[in-house]
Amino acid sequence: MSPMGVFIATDEPFLEGTKIDITFPSHNDCPSFMVSGSVVWRKPKGIGVKFEELDEHQQEMIKAIIQKT
Repeated sequence: MSPMGVFIATDEPFLEGTKIDITFPSHNDCPSFMVSGSVVWRKPKGIGVKFEELDEHQQEMIKAIIQKT
């Protein structure tokens, strides 16, 4: 995961350009939250999703998750 997007391991045949919503579950002191994104690439083991239109709060939550991993 990065501030710009995430890899999702999946066997589902997502097409590039598919819009998806991703819910991040609560983790430690961070509540759950949802972001929207688009599939930008796919490989046999998963897809790359680029986050779209993140607000400031969502950006901060993603940064917090990245720092804790």
